[in-house]
Amino acid sequence: MAGSPVLLILGAGPNIGAHVANKFAENGYQIALAARRLADGVQSDGHLHVQADLSKPETVPAVFEKVKQTFGLPSVVIYNGQSPLDL
Repeated sequence: MAGSPVLLILGAGPNIGAHVANKFAENGYQIALAARRLADGVQSDGHLHVQADLSKPETVPAVFEKVKQTFGLPSVVIYNGQSPLDL
């Protein structure tokens, strides 16, 4: 699917994150999801999972780098993570 737009959801959970990802996937997007509870790697559905603790802002550049290496730069980024100030 080279050339397809890429969606990155930071803080992708099983509810809102999963539903948003599925909707974008239906519209031809490659999907990258980042969250603490995900294991790194491309899943059987083609989605890239990136393990990241978003309460540590210094982890975010590595997430973008993994997505860039796998799919290219994200076309759309959704931040659904908890702010470090909320912890």
